[in-house]
Amino acid sequence: MMLLSKLFHDSDDFHEITLDEGDPSLDPDLIGDNDRLLLDLSLCEESRYPKAQAKVAAFLPLLRARGSVLVVVLPHHLEQRPHDDFSLYTVEIERPRGAALLWRCLRLAEIYPAPEELREPKLAEFLDSSPGMETITSFADLVVRARRRSRQHEGFPAWRDEAIRALLNRSRNAAADIVLHDGQRRALCLSTAMLHEAPPDEIFSANEELLCVLRQPVDERPRLDHTDLTRRFSDIKAQPDGYGRVQFDLLAYDAAVRTHFWTYYPDLRPQFRTWVGRCVQRPTLGRQARSSLIYRFAEQCLRVDRPDDLTGLVCQWTAAGKSDHLLEAGYLALMHGLEHERYGARFRHELWEWSREPNLSESLARVLTSVCSEVVATRHPDQALVRLHHLSRHRCNSAADNARNALLQLVRPDNRLWRRLLHRLCRDLPRIAQERDAAVFLELATPSRLTDSGSRTRPLITNAEIRTQLLTCWTAVVHQQPRTFWEPYAQRWLTAASEDILNRERLLDILVDACAHESRALSQLYVVARDWAARSQSDSRASHTEVSSRLSTKLRAVLGVKLPSPHPRDPQETAP
Repeated sequence: MMLLSKLFHDSDDFHEITLDEGDPSLDPDLIGDNDRLLLDLSLCEESRYPKAQAKVAAFLPLLRARGSVLVVVLPHHLEQRPHDDFSLYTVEIERPRGAALLWRCLRLAEIYPAPEELREPKLAEFLDSSPGMETITSFADLVVRARRRSRQHEGFPAWRDEAIRALLNRSRNAAADIVLHDGQRRALCLSTAMLHEAPPDEIFSANEELLCVLRQPVDERPRLDHTDLTRRFSDIKAQPDGYGRVQFDLLAYDAAVRTHFWTYYPDLRPQFRTWVGRCVQRPTLGRQARSSLIYRFAEQCLRVDRPDDLTGLVCQWTAAGKSDHLLEAGYLALMHGLEHERYGARFRHELWEWSREPNLSESLARVLTSVCSEVVATRHPDQALVRLHHLSRHRCNSAADNARNALLQLVRPDNRLWRRLLHRLCRDLPRIAQERDAAVFLELATPSRLTDSGSRTRPLITNAEIRTQLLTCWTAVVHQQPRTFWEPYAQRWLTAASEDILNRERLLDILVDACAHESRALSQLYVVARDWAARSQSDSRASHTEVSSRLSTKLRAVLGVKLPSPHPRDPQETAP
C-alpha cells in the first residue's frame, strides 16, 4: 500500500482485487485508467499458485495499456519461482526485527521501555525465535493488559514479566487446573472464560444453560445449601474486580481455558455451538457480554476449522425474528468470519450465495446489507457491489430498498464503482424485466452526476461508451415499466437539459433514442415533456419551453410526422 501511494501522489483510486472464484475483479472492462491495484497471494496454496500466476501474466498488457499499476504480494514459503513476465520486478521484503516491532507496538499504547528492559533474557529468547508478527503484537497486547491489572507502583519490568509468564505458561496452567476440576467446576470455568469480565449474574445464567445443554446432573439440594458464587469463582481462580466484573487471577488464563476446551473436547463442539446460540438469544444478556461471547466463539470455531458453526448460528439468530440484538449478533458473527485471514474468502463466497437466494429471509437480508456495506466494502468494494446488487432484488420491498440505498451510497463517491454498476445494469436490464434493477438505474443515472465534471476533465456523459450504456438501460426501462414509474426521472433529465446548454443535446438524444423503436414510447415521452413544460414556474418557463420545442423536433425527426408543439397546454385540453 505504501508503494502504491508513493507511485501516485495525486490519486486515491486504490483498491484490492482477488482471484476468488466468481469474482470478476480482473474483468478488463472494469479496470480504469491509472488505477492502483493490490493482489494479495500470500496465503495462496502451492497447487493453485501456477494458475494464479497465469492470470496475472495475462492481465499485464491491459495494465500497461491503461497506465495502471498492480502490486502482488507473493507467498513467502514457495519453491516455485515467479513467472518470467514479472520475475524482474520481484523484490523480497524482509520482516522487521522483532524488538523493533515490539517497541513500536508498545509505543502506540504509550508504553516507553528503556532499551535495556527489552534485553531481558527470556524476552530476548522469545524475540530471537523468529515469532510471527501476529505473535509479537499479541505479546504487546499482553503487556498492555498486564499494565491495566497491575498495582500503581509497578512499571514495565513487572508488566513484561507477567506477559512472558502468560505467553509461555498459561496453556500448561489451564490444563493442570482443569484436569483437577469436576464437571460442575469445568462448566463454570468455561462459562467464565467465554464471558470473561462480565457480571456474575450473566456468567451464572450462561453456566446454567451450559449445564442444561451438556445434560450435567442437577444438584437437587435446596438452593441455599449450594455454595455461593464467590466461593465457586474462587475455586476456579477467579474473582470480581472493583467494578464487579469477574476475571481470572492470572493474565491470559481465560484464552488458555477456551483453547483447552475446544482442543481437547472435540466431541463437545456441536454442544458448545448450541450453548452459545441459546445464550445470545437471551435478551437479558448484556450487549458487551454478548459481543465478547460471539467474538470468542468465532475465534475458537475458526481456529479448529469449523466455519459452518458460525454461519449456522447466523441463520439461527436471523430466523428467530427481527429483534435488534439478534440481528446485531448475526452481523458480528459474519464480521469476525469476514475479517479472518484464512476464512475471509469463504465467508465472502457464502454472502454471495445467500444474496442470490430467492427465499432469503428479510432479517438475514438486512444483516447481509449491513455487513456488505460496512465490512466487505472496506477491502473488497467490487464484491460488496455485486452482493448488494443481488440483495437489491429481494422480494421484500423494505429489504430491497435498504440494499438499493446501501448500493448507491457505495458507488456514488467512486467513479470506477459507479461505472461498474452501470456495466452490470446494461448487461442485465435488457434481458430481465426487473423493476428492482430499473429503480437502481434511475437512481444511479442522475443528470447531476452525468454532467458534473468534478475532478474529471470532462463530464461522464461526454464518454461515448457511457452514453451507449445509458441508452441501453433507458430503452429497457421505458419498454418494460409503466410511464408513471420512469416519468419523474425523465423530467429530471429535461430539467437538467434546460439548465445545461453544453450537454442538452446529449441528454435529449438519449431519451429520444430510447423511445425510438416504439411509437407508444415516443408518445409517452411527448406527453411527459408537455406536462413538464406546463408545470414550469415563471422564472424557468422560457428555458423549459425551449427544451420542449427541441425535444419535439427530435421526436418529429424519428417519426417522420409532425406533432403538435409541446407548449404549455390549456388546463381544459385533454391528453392525446
